Amino acid sequence: MKKPSIRERVKKYFRNRALNKELKKWEAKFKGDKERVEKVTEMCLKVIHTAFPNENDTITIPKILGDMIYSVEETMYDKRGLNHLYFEWASERYMSDFIPEIIEAIKITQKYLIEGNHTEDNRGGHGCGDRYVWYIPHKTKIIQCHTSQNYNVILILDQNDYKTELHIRRFWESVDDAREDDWDIERTKDGFDLKKLLVESQWLTERFSDNLPGNQFIHRPDLKMFKKAINSNSMGSESGRPLFFLDARDPGYVLSYEKVSFDEFDMHTKTDCPVLNYGLLKAVLFDIQSQREYFEEEED
Repeated sequence: MKKPSIRERVKKYFRNRALNKELKKWEAKFKGDKERVEKVTEMCLKVIHTAFPNENDTITIPKILGDMIYSVEETMYDKRGLNHLYFEWASERYMSDFIPEIIEAIKITQKYLIEGNHTEDNRGGHGCGDRYVWYIPHKTKIIQCHTSQNYNVILILDQNDYKTELHIRRFWESVDDAREDDWDIERTKDGFDLKKLLVESQWLTERFSDNLPGNQFIHRPDLKMFKKAINSNSMGSESGRPLFFLDARDPGYVLSYEKVSFDEFDMHTKTDCPVLNYGLLKAVLFDIQSQREYFEEEED
């Protein structure tokens, strides 16, 4: 391999120095902004808790927080709908503050999964409500599957020195794994009972993936699709469906979190649209913490 010339090395040195100088300026700006945000937040909390000293107030404090967002956006309101960006941005900030605790729980659970060899054929977890968890071996990522009677999700945690990404997606059972009695829809002498057919079809679509031959627009991906995207290193590309966009546009979306750091300072933190499936997200995060607690109690 040809070595770079002295001229090229000198240019690279000054280019890197200029880049580092620019990054230092941005770092100083972000630090200043962060300190101001923390100061204003502290002032607001002091005012709220002075006026309403009951920390368990579930009526007044939520109303204050809601009114604050409404007042900020009052001049921007589109009265035809809920097009309120400050509410969405506030929910993203709220969730971003919470996610590091979830990432720590995922790492703790991963340690126990590896120690117990809990892969897909040897699932672990407390099993309450048929809740199980296992890991998919990968060289650089932590990948876990959490399943229950109500939903199945895959967690993909990717971390390096400057960036952290967490993606949580729902997956559905493959039709190939269905039992014959899953499709046992009764007929009457006049054909199918339409009411029962509608009930059964709703249940089937809630349970099974639509990853079927000839279907180009898949809304309910199965685990095979996620494994293919991860193993082919095509996440974030056209061939990486259902992990093409890596945000709320992906099918089965539950959460996507990204943090970019420089010199141990968080330059950018983003959680994409956590209100989209907030009810499911709450249940998933609760299960992640529950699995961690289960493994820690088992060790004790």
